[in-house]
Amino acid sequence: MRNISQSFKLIRESLVDSNKIFKESKTIKILFLIPLFITFTLYMGFGYYLITRVSDYIRQLMIQWLGLPNIENFFSYLLFVIFSCGMFFIINSTLIISLSIISIPFNGLLAQKTKQILQNEVDNSQKKFSLKELFMLKKSSFTRAFIIAMCSLFLMAISIIPGLFLIVFPLTCLLFAINFLDYTWEEYQLSTSEIINNTKKNLLSYIFAGILCLLLASIPLVNIIVIPGAVIFFSVLYDKTQKYEST
Repeated sequence: MRNISQSFKLIRESLVDSNKIFKESKTIKILFLIPLFITFTLYMGFGYYLITRVSDYIRQLMIQWLGLPNIENFFSYLLFVIFSCGMFFIINSTLIISLSIISIPFNGLLAQKTKQILQNEVDNSQKKFSLKELFMLKKSSFTRAFIIAMCSLFLMAISIIPGLFLIVFPLTCLLFAINFLDYTWEEYQLSTSEIINNTKKNLLSYIFAGILCLLLASIPLVNIIVIPGAVIFFSVLYDKTQKYEST
């Protein structure tokens, strides 16, 4: 297993190279932006309508129970503030969940194209993106993404138990990293034993990288670029771990 300094070095270099790949590859830009466009289009339509209706309904209930908020009624004003913050959290969370689901097939292609660029299999500027490739994604990708998401939710649920946070937090960060590494592992056709060995050797690197991405994913607006960006980043990180082992 790599030490902390080696892990931070790999993460720093992967961030730099990921940014370079994004800037230089038109295909990567397209795969990066398409799920964002689809999500925002759907969200600004059906999602916005649904949340607005729910928000208005709850607001009317609060007005009936508490009356309109005013300076003299501090309690009702406070509840309205809490309600507004809660709605912002719900909107942000549902946006990210929607983006995560829509991004799954594009994430597979992102990992594929990143691998090709890293191995110099394609010309970054001339390789064209074919939509037919999008429908070649295996259904197993959705299944694994669902399993990882359920495991993450379970860890989040038990993290409220006193004393378990110090164990649950690094496991949650590792699962967050594995969620994106899985696309790369599938692209390289790694067996289960190879995945386990790779995780053991790079445990600290993956946990620290997971912490970084998880922290960024908690920031509103920034989190919308974390999902596609993390696929590129972890593809580069995996490639670097392999090159590091071969030297």
